[in-house]
Amino acid sequence: MISFEKFKENIIGNIYNRMNNIKMRLDRGIENNAAREGVEKALVDCKNYLENIDSYAISQAKASIDGIVFAIRREYNKNMVSYYSNYEALIRDNVIARNSDGSLKDGVFPGQIYCAQLGITVEDLMLYKNMNPLSQEFAEAIQNDLSARLGIVESEEIKR
Repeated sequence: MISFEKFKENIIGNIYNRMNNIKMRLDRGIENNAAREGVEKALVDCKNYLENIDSYAISQAKASIDGIVFAIRREYNKNMVSYYSNYEALIRDNVIARNSDGSLKDGVFPGQIYCAQLGITVEDLMLYKNMNPLSQEFAEAIQNDLSARLGIVESEEIKR
């Protein structure tokens, strides 16, 4: 799993990429006023994200963690027997969705992007093997544990 600082660096890089794409779109010219206003608003949003990068990165990390919870629950609902009988393979193949060489599998795997963003491995998710993924206890355990391991430090106004 990556550190919060590394996650934040990645978020900053993504914001700068978005800003560059937005600026290129503005440079090409936009004739429609509504579209131009939308592009300009998106640029302002990106600048605001950078000004409040800690709270923005925390919200993005929490969204990624929630995405992992969703992906595990999805796989559980698709195949409850495999969840309990072959949890490690189910997580590796359908949540983290990596090939044996570590590359990302092709296809639609809802948890793949979230696991990649946070550097989540099968080992990181093995702690939850015998828990019912539909329970609130499961969701809270993953949210609290991954947030702590990521190193998220929250102020009172950022808490859920």
